Amino acid sequence: MTASIRVTAVLSVVLGATACSTPTGPLVLRRAPDLIGTVSSTTRRDYVVPVPNGAFDGYGIFLAVGPSTTANRGLLVSDSTPVFIDHVGAVSRATPADITAHDSVRVWHNAVVVPYDPGQVGCISPPQGECYVATQVVVVR
Repeated sequence: MTASIRVTAVLSVVLGATACSTPTGPLVLRRAPDLIGTVSSTTRRDYVVPVPNGAFDGYGIFLAVGPSTTANRGLLVSDSTPVFIDHVGAVSRATPADITAHDSVRVWHNAVVVPYDPGQVGCISPPQGECYVATQVVVVR
């Protein structure tokens, strides 16, 4: 059984989850993550980004996505984004504040890509990187 299928099964049993499309509810992982990376840094911020309503309270996270070992992607994780921690197969609910540097993460995101803008105050993605808005994150520890 692959890791993503195992996490799907565990989340379905532990949370009694059913498929839903709201970002605040638990999601059943019926597909592979959009990206897997290692957290380089997290910053609590308020953002204005191209998402519904334009306002965003949450965390800006820099990720190193292989084969790179340095930050090459940005990730916006809102306060309402479902976050889970998978600790040796035991999956529990978490919050974006629980994501820390050096965590390995599996990320599901929407299609919105926020491009790097060197003129933007407090850039939300590393130089030459792309930034995504997360719909679900699983931290693997």
